[in-house]
Amino acid sequence: MLIVYGIKYSIEYAVRLKYLYLIIAGYFILCFLLYQIKRKFKNKVFDFIVNIVYLPILFLYGFMIVAIPLLSAQLYLFFFFALSFLIPMLIYIFDELFFLTELRTGTWCFIILSIGTITATLFQKQISFITFKVLPFTARKSEKINRVKLTQLCEYIVSKKNIKFTIYFLFFIALITFNIFGFQKTSLYGNPNIDKAILQSFVTFIAFEKMASYLKETEFKPSNLLSLIKSSVFNETEIMTGKKTTGNNV
Repeated sequence: MLIVYGIKYSIEYAVRLKYLYLIIAGYFILCFLLYQIKRKFKNKVFDFIVNIVYLPILFLYGFMIVAIPLLSAQLYLFFFFALSFLIPMLIYIFDELFFLTELRTGTWCFIILSIGTITATLFQKQISFITFKVLPFTARKSEKINRVKLTQLCEYIVSKKNIKFTIYFLFFIALITFNIFGFQKTSLYGNPNIDKAILQSFVTFIAFEKMASYLKETEFKPSNLLSLIKSSVFNETEIMTGKKTTGNNV
């Protein structure tokens, strides 16, 4: 956020300057001349003056070094969640266009948040794979352009544990915010149903997480269940057949 606001402020300030392009061109010409003089004459005082003149370039260079990893990581995180919420959002858009259902805004908010957060954790590997295939900089061919560390950073950001942490953190902030507004008898969005829908989607996500953890602990497998049901059916069939046979013999 600081980087974005810094860029926004710098652009707004630069636009207000008169003869902006002439100033920029003159500055680069001055830097070029100072560089040529510095190559031929070695002087500590002059070098110090040149470094002061170079400060804007050095600041811009340092800013790019810091901004590229941070913005890339945030971009991948945002794109990951955009893919996670894509399907419910498309369904909502189609419903708004063609009036397929009569669901209210609060209901749609609950459905979108619940499906999106569950999708983000349940299909983390698949969504992460698509993210790295679509976006630049850290695509899987990044080793060829020496972006290995940047790739590792983005992989860490969209890892399953960090995705869950991000979801819990956002819901935690929402929980505090909505409760404060609720105690004040007001609504953040002007519609109490939306606030309630967001909180209920958090409850749904927690319930899904608990169910998934218990399912993993019990090592539940549908194939094993079907196999046991099949064995039980055959066993009961044999017992019932045996009883009928015995009754006929008597």
